Amino acid sequence: MKFLLVLGISFDFGDAAPPKEEQKRLTDSHKKIWPVEDKSDLAKAISSETEWLVESIRYKEIPPEVASNPLKRQAMELVAHSDDGALLDKMLNDFPGSESVIKNLVRRRGQIKSRS
Repeated sequence: MKFLLVLGISFDFGDAAPPKEEQKRLTDSHKKIWPVEDKSDLAKAISSETEWLVESIRYKEIPPEVASNPLKRQAMELVAHSDDGALLDKMLNDFPGSESVIKNLVRRRGQIKSRS
């Protein structure tokens, strides 16, 4: 099993393209970690879920131990939406103090409340 974090995606909408707002929602809602057997299964999984043909995907492989940590998983998905590749690389390298950095990132984005 591989865990792939989608950082960017484009669909081939053809002539039946939905409104721009719907296109953005589709793109944004699929910037997440996808569990797949093989990298070649990613486009098929996304196309199957969206019913749109995937034109291109930019992704990064995530170690299983990181993908299984809910806090790190959520933070990485938030970073994918911000397109901050440098921060994602630092998180993946598990630099000293990464837990506090991740908690602060998630808290700043309003996803969890401070326990003060």
